[in-house]
Amino acid sequence: MGSTATLKIGLGPGIGAASVAGAIREMADMLPDIPIHFKEGEAASLAEAMLADMLDCALVPDDCDLPDRLNRWPLYSDRAVAVLPPDHRLLSQKTIGAHDIRDEKILFGELCGGFANRLAKITSHSLRLQRCNGATSQIQELIGAGVGIALLSDRLRIALPLSVRPFHEPELNRRIILTSVSGRPLSTAGASFINICRTQTFG
Repeated sequence: MGSTATLKIGLGPGIGAASVAGAIREMADMLPDIPIHFKEGEAASLAEAMLADMLDCALVPDDCDLPDRLNRWPLYSDRAVAVLPPDHRLLSQKTIGAHDIRDEKILFGELCGGFANRLAKITSHSLRLQRCNGATSQIQELIGAGVGIALLSDRLRIALPLSVRPFHEPELNRRIILTSVSGRPLSTAGASFINICRTQTFG
């Protein structure tokens, strides 16, 4: 990627920009005039964008199917939390399990992180799933409007007045990796961002 004008980062399902805020801050101090562009999408579409030289790199779950041409660097793990509307009956609980939400409408979509789908496959409880494809910010708007609840990453920034409770029984975890096209020269911004991420400790 020859241009140094923009840092282009892909964000996979249920992965927010806040998860790499420290790396962005450090890179912005080094290259203060570089604009930063984020693209949300499924892992397959982000991989295609990287191969087409439209993205410098992307953060995706490590269990997704990626082309062999892509580098893979582990960054951090996240886990599911239950995102609830204001005054929800489950707010009185410190933690929430599958048995607690069996009567709730659970919103999920291609960009939510896959937690609801995983839960449906492993739990003995019958779940009420409502597909709502779109950005996680739109899912949060629907939660706030009382349409349902959702299982999202604990690293996402959840908008007020929504509330979050840890989700256990079962605990749903995943690992997030950073990926880019192997052997392709990167822009100054892209190379700097990747190097910072690879040396940074993600809490």
